[in-house]
Amino acid sequence: MEHAHTRAYLDGTLIAEGFDVAAVSDHLDTPGVIVWVDFCRPERDQMVELASELGLHELAVEDALSEHQRPKVDHYDSHSFLSCHAVRVDEANGTLEQIELDAFINERWLITVRKDPNFPGRRRNLFLLITAVLFVCMLLAVELFAVESEEHEGEPEALVQLR
Repeated sequence: MEHAHTRAYLDGTLIAEGFDVAAVSDHLDTPGVIVWVDFCRPERDQMVELASELGLHELAVEDALSEHQRPKVDHYDSHSFLSCHAVRVDEANGTLEQIELDAFINERWLITVRKDPNFPGRRRNLFLLITAVLFVCMLLAVELFAVESEEHEGEPEALVQLR
């Protein structure tokens, strides 16, 4: 069983890292704290523990534990689930390798699930990866706003409220 990498940020500043997954809720009790948990090949019990703590949807948890998910975004009441793929060049044989990355996204937390222990390779690349995932989260928020606005067309308050 691999250890989860955990980090907590307050106002963009790292305030804690390397804490147990069971302490995620403790960090989230502080207003403004954002938590990131990164798993690589998690065991079912690790995901179930976090799912009960954060209210992750059981179908999304199953998808994160399964191999070979198609790229998709699913929206649930408390979070979104993103399954995407990245590629890297295997320089030894000149081929492209596809790597699956899944993410549970909430305004206060981000849970990433990697299937390949060699991805992204170096620790610096992990931070670049999270930046890319956060960018996708921003795009999802814009998409959600657009869908909500379309559903409430003609209602001015729908333009300023994001549920």
